[in-house]
Amino acid sequence: MKLSFTKIIIFIFLSVIFTSCGDKSAKVKDYKKIEFFKEVENLKEFKIAEKRIDSLKSEGIDAEISISILKESFYKEDTLKNISLAFINEGLDYSSNILYTIKFNRDTYKILSVIPN
Repeated sequence: MKLSFTKIIIFIFLSVIFTSCGDKSAKVKDYKKIEFFKEVENLKEFKIAEKRIDSLKSEGIDAEISISILKESFYKEDTLKNISLAFINEGLDYSSNILYTIKFNRDTYKILSVIPN
């Protein structure tokens, strides 16, 4: 009985150690992604788009704003760099428009440029 109890305690101890020592880099990357979304939401261009959506809604037009991200940029000048693209989109009942294109560095999660469309 004592031997099986010792095995159970060792198993629990090892389980706790392995689960607490999980992939911490994934947690850091998730945190950086959340911070990047906050940066995009704090851009003056995003605020302008929000005001535009609010004015459309006040006129009775169903509209929404969204952010889309492409992991890798499709621009030729970005092929050798670690650049991703984000888009601030305007969605209406009858159409969807990209209002701004945002280039950002995937390594540092820093915004490099904001391009109006």
